[in-house]
Amino acid sequence: MLFWIINDEVRVQLEKNIKEHKTLYILNGIMFIILGIVAFMAPLIAAEFLDILIGVLLLLTGLAQATMSFVSKRHWTYYLGAAISIIAGSLMLMRPSAGILALAAIIAIFFLLQGCMQLFSAGMYAPFRGWGWILLSGIISICLTILIYVGWPITAVWLLAVLVGINFISFGFSMIMLTTYVNRS
Repeated sequence: MLFWIINDEVRVQLEKNIKEHKTLYILNGIMFIILGIVAFMAPLIAAEFLDILIGVLLLLTGLAQATMSFVSKRHWTYYLGAAISIIAGSLMLMRPSAGILALAAIIAIFFLLQGCMQLFSAGMYAPFRGWGWILLSGIISICLTILIYVGWPITAVWLLAVLVGINFISFGFSMIMLTTYVNRS
């Protein structure tokens, strides 16, 4: 049995929240499933889109941090942080294939951490029917991490989008199933 750290008050609040916002929970699940299917249908485009999006965000964040540091006369370490963001974002935009490999490594770490958190969350939702779906989603996330590294680097480019798709679909399905089971009780 997993470790459960939920008391009755928290359980009642979670159940009330799920029941009050069941439509939002289900819409959230459907949105993740749709995004997962899109990633499956166009994995290379999805991987490049992720690379470009994150590259732009890093670049803009670095520029904003540099500007704020200059205006507020911050310590030189803030400029170093800004430079790292600007360089990382620029490299991702100039060398998308290298950026995709870096993203694949980051996504693998994310899946591992997310899977561990979902295992933990399954323990919180254990009083409710359907909690096993969150447990299964966590196990899937951890297995996806292993798949990324087994095929490294050959499959990392297309596998990135496919794995994100699987992750989105499994999470979306887990939210729908949890909501369904809680609302039946």
